[in-house]
Amino acid sequence: MALSICHNNILSLVSNRERGDVAVEIPANISETLEALLSELRDRIQKNDDLYVTVDKIVSFAYLCTGGGYYSSLYTQYLASKIKK
Repeated sequence: MALSICHNNILSLVSNRERGDVAVEIPANISETLEALLSELRDRIQKNDDLYVTVDKIVSFAYLCTGGGYYSSLYTQYLASKIKK
């Protein structure tokens, strides 16, 4: 269920961008990140390991592809830049 929702979030982002909605940017490393996360998931399944940590990473990445996640990320980066000064 969680992976299906993540798929739909990312697909929605890509579809929105294709229609001209540029409010939320596609992460620059989306392909590499998805490939790494899915490879990690595959490896954990093959080893019969706990999947929670990897699924949590996938859910967190998919959240960044939503409006709320994108703007939360921007705000976190902004706050981090203010703390460094």
